[in-house]
Amino acid sequence: MWKVLPTHLPLYSKQCTLLPTKAVTPLWEADVMDPEIWSELPDHIIYKILALLPLRDFLRLRWACRRWSRLIESPVFLDEFSQAKVERPWFAIVAEARKVYVYQPHSEKWYNMPASFLQPNSIFLATSKGLILSRFSRRASGLHDLLVVSNPFTGSQRILPRQILVGCGYAMVVDEATKAYTVYHFGQLEPFLDGLVANPHDHTLEAFSSTTNSWQVLCRINHDIFAGLPSYAFDDTKLLVWDDYIICRLRGYFGVFAYSLTRRDWLQIPWAVRPSICAFQQLLCSRDSLVMVVGIKKNMAADSGCESIHVHQLPRGTLDWSEVAVVPEYMNVMRYNFDSYGLGDFIFMLFAAKLLVFDTTYGTWSFAPHCDHICKNLQEFCFEPRLNTTA
Repeated sequence: MWKVLPTHLPLYSKQCTLLPTKAVTPLWEADVMDPEIWSELPDHIIYKILALLPLRDFLRLRWACRRWSRLIESPVFLDEFSQAKVERPWFAIVAEARKVYVYQPHSEKWYNMPASFLQPNSIFLATSKGLILSRFSRRASGLHDLLVVSNPFTGSQRILPRQILVGCGYAMVVDEATKAYTVYHFGQLEPFLDGLVANPHDHTLEAFSSTTNSWQVLCRINHDIFAGLPSYAFDDTKLLVWDDYIICRLRGYFGVFAYSLTRRDWLQIPWAVRPSICAFQQLLCSRDSLVMVVGIKKNMAADSGCESIHVHQLPRGTLDWSEVAVVPEYMNVMRYNFDSYGLGDFIFMLFAAKLLVFDTTYGTWSFAPHCDHICKNLQEFCFEPRLNTTA
């Protein structure tokens, strides 16, 4: 039987528990936590009830009982939890002193998240279905950087073997059925690694499989489509996984290219808007579409800022962009370049101390409530919280 513990238990341990930025009454202090009621319920009913809770509430409520605190390690409960619902995307910022704050669009609230999963000197690279890929720098010690995949809510973590390439472009995707994941990396062969000598123009895509725990080269960037591009065009390449494609956004306006994982071939994706009239074009994924957030210049001056911000969508099976939304003029505080992120039904635009959220399902715009820490952020990312994905 279940034994309900006193209410003075800690709110979190090494695993992650969300706490609202404002004081709240713990759920176990309410009448619904009457031990006489809960002690009589069979285990399978308990599982179903707790699995229906929002993740933020479950993470707090699990400390009401010793057995509940161990549910996060139970495959039976995790399967029940994953079937009950899928959490909508969260937006996270890493502020000073390694503190993490997350914004949940559905509750329109900020929460602080214990950062026990954060390594010092770590940089977030990619996320997918509850897993976070980060790079831990050890250059001060003269050692190679480490790539780490982790689930911040369960404490699951894996240090990846050393990659074949050196470079900065990463993307990750988790298979929904098997929960196996693949990490994609764009870079160059490291000189003299395993007897190979790198060609400065020989950029490459490689992939890490969690099933084999190893890296393999997918393809070399020697296609005619890249002819004439200078080697520095590949610096700071950004990667996205979209449908069957690995999307490579090259530096500046050198182009957007897609590699088909099934056809093993490249194609070039056109810009949504002519670059000459744009202050910027940022590429991201939202739902099943590729999205371009475009800032239109006020005039032809290089530093004129944005007159308007437009959202363009590229559906599957086409190379024709269509405009789907425009930031309302009274909400357009992002006059110069800013960071935008997309996941699920939401597009997040972060500028200075403002976070603008676009719900692609309902076509609505809203500002997140003010957060004092947002202007002190060092990194930001969006992710889908999951309990049933393991590093």
